[in-house]
Amino acid sequence: MIQISKEKWNRISWLQTEQAGDELAFQRAVRLCRDTKADLTILETEEEVSDHLYSLIHSLGLSLPSFWDASPQGELIERTKELAASEQVAVERHTIHGRPLEGIVRHLISTDCDLLVKAAQPSFGIRRVLLGHLDRQLIRKCPCPVWIEKPDARPSHDRILAAVDPAPFADDLQHHQLNVDILQWASYLADVEQAQLDIVHVWPFHHERRLLGRGGFSDMDVARIGAEIRSKHQDALDRLIEPFRSKIHRIHLLKGDAAEEISRLADQMSFDVVVLGTICRSGIQGLLIGNTAETVLDQINCSVMALKPRGFVSPIAIH
Repeated sequence: MIQISKEKWNRISWLQTEQAGDELAFQRAVRLCRDTKADLTILETEEEVSDHLYSLIHSLGLSLPSFWDASPQGELIERTKELAASEQVAVERHTIHGRPLEGIVRHLISTDCDLLVKAAQPSFGIRRVLLGHLDRQLIRKCPCPVWIEKPDARPSHDRILAAVDPAPFADDLQHHQLNVDILQWASYLADVEQAQLDIVHVWPFHHERRLLGRGGFSDMDVARIGAEIRSKHQDALDRLIEPFRSKIHRIHLLKGDAAEEISRLADQMSFDVVVLGTICRSGIQGLLIGNTAETVLDQINCSVMALKPRGFVSPIAIH
């Protein structure tokens, strides 16, 4: 049975990374906590100091406490706590010791966190991408939804895009429930942010070129086949979004490669955040994000909120 319920965030965590976009991501977390009446946890990571670095600090006549005090981290923490207090958001602070990824995920599990917010890590390569290594790992292994805030995001979100895949030719209850969750969280976020909500579904026409070439079909025959496939996807999308229709501003049913079309739409229409799902492969727990979703996350030029399927168990919790 598909579950549709009114969700509420009770606890949101912000991960301090000392990136350029940290304060913007924190402001987003505070705003969401204020509007949803959620509590806020400030997470900071503190990796163990290597013997080599410890010796170097000591040789310079510095002690380890003074070394940490010289960091801008403490000043940022104080500024963020003041901002949270001004918005009447309850805040607690937690330090992750040791390996960041494992410590962050275990803390989120133990506190039953509803959402993790962090600034996008800078990534380097031929093209500009959103996700750095830690971003990618958190999206794959976090037990809760992950919000990656882009560096130049606007203070308020006016346009939200939910990317769904109703898959009319497959009967996968977990996949369908994930689509429902995407719509549920996106509509909830649109209410909180008083934003416009759009829906996008990209349908593929596999073997179209082959049918036109070696298949020997006429252009008209292939067009008829394509129209029938589109109709099936339209029907499946209509059934999926029916409970949310009153909240939806516009529906985009696009043909082509999902990663390319979603990224292009988000860029052309200047969406502030895209809500999408990550899919388990072959039933292997913890192995998330198919090629399409990962490509979208790499190419998209706005903030993202990535959800897991229900029943997902982080591989970090298993070991």
